Amino acid sequence: MRYKKLFILVACIGIIIAVGISAFRHLGAWLVVTAPLPPSLDVLFTFSGEDSRVVYTKEILPKYPKALWFLSYQTKGIRNSLVKQGFDSSLIEVVDTCANTRSEVGYLKNRLASLTSAPTPKRRIDVGIVSNWYQMRRIQVIINRKFPHRAYAFHYLTAQTEDPVVYRQWWKQKNIFKLVFSEWGKILLYLL
Repeated sequence: MRYKKLFILVACIGIIIAVGISAFRHLGAWLVVTAPLPPSLDVLFTFSGEDSRVVYTKEILPKYPKALWFLSYQTKGIRNSLVKQGFDSSLIEVVDTCANTRSEVGYLKNRLASLTSAPTPKRRIDVGIVSNWYQMRRIQVIINRKFPHRAYAFHYLTAQTEDPVVYRQWWKQKNIFKLVFSEWGKILLYLL
């Protein structure tokens, strides 16, 4: 009987260790939230950060010629550059006042509310969210809390700049290791 209890205890500890190792190895991949390009978008919101986000948005924007583009960027001067590149100035809005991801989502919420304050739309508004792989899960968590109703359909469009091996083996690179731990820390703090 004593050996049976010891065996069960060792087996339970082994299972807990195996689950812990598996969870640790998948922390990077769990941050990834992505969706295929939808057939239509009414709004694209590009989160501030690496220029790859702007580059990716510029690549997909021609597929949605009537979509409004809200761009969180440190200077409004980028708008002139985008207009020179042939983008419609009436569809671009640059916001340079957001201090963090939460304030960007707050801005998006207020802006979408102002768009829908006119007569109620007959369908949901399709909103494309553009950011990098490591930030998407946190953005999704914040959006799910700030938009509990379903007046909007959010599409998470990752500006893929990294080989998927990078986030599947995130612990092997120091800078990616820091990113993953930072993002999970921010998610946990936000949820608490």
